Amino acid sequence: NNSDTTVVFVHGYRSRGLNDFAWPMRKVYEKGYNVFYIDQRCHGESEGKYVTFGIKERRDVQVWANYISEKYPKNKIILAGTSMGGATVLMASDLTLPRNVIGIIADAPFNSPEEVMHETIRRKKLPVKFVSLFAYYSGIIFGNFNIKYHTSLKSIRKTKLPILIIHGKSDNTICYKLSEEMFKQTKNKIEYYLFDNADHCAAYFENPELYVEIISNFIKKVYK
Repeated sequence: NNSDTTVVFVHGYRSRGLNDFAWPMRKVYEKGYNVFYIDQRCHGESEGKYVTFGIKERRDVQVWANYISEKYPKNKIILAGTSMGGATVLMASDLTLPRNVIGIIADAPFNSPEEVMHETIRRKKLPVKFVSLFAYYSGIIFGNFNIKYHTSLKSIRKTKLPILIIHGKSDNTICYKLSEEMFKQTKNKIEYYLFDNADHCAAYFENPELYVEIISNFIKKVYK
């Protein structure tokens, strides 16, 4: 769009950039902003063997932000993610990012990989202790990462970047209370919006105009 603002879209688990953001990305583009979407490691056209639920992916986001900053040094950058992508951009918020990065948007994120893993295990009525232990050591042995290593909240507490979190109150995959807890503990850094009837990553479809308005207003605010 030849805009001076670029929105980077980071998709969720087992998805792709174009899958998760097809409609919101189009609307943001129609608002006049540049859009930049990626396939996370082990997804779509990207390489990789193991998903680390944001722990290593946050470094990938840092690399992409640096790439855009080098290619378009005058561009302001917004990092936006949904589900695991939302957690990824939140966990990236306290890394050394280019000065061009001016804000973070997270739709239906989780606080920590361990937290969402426990919730998924309970939902599937599996033995939490046994399955968690298996997942923990599998991550260390095969993926070379510790699922307990980092959380979104740790990064939010350290970052100076403004943050927007959107979540559906009817989310049956990642409970909205995980976002609400982050908001309660760091209210001075987060704008928080709930969509009452939206399931996982479906807030846009409940009220497209309001969803795009919230994002646009946030971008304008942090740009100033």
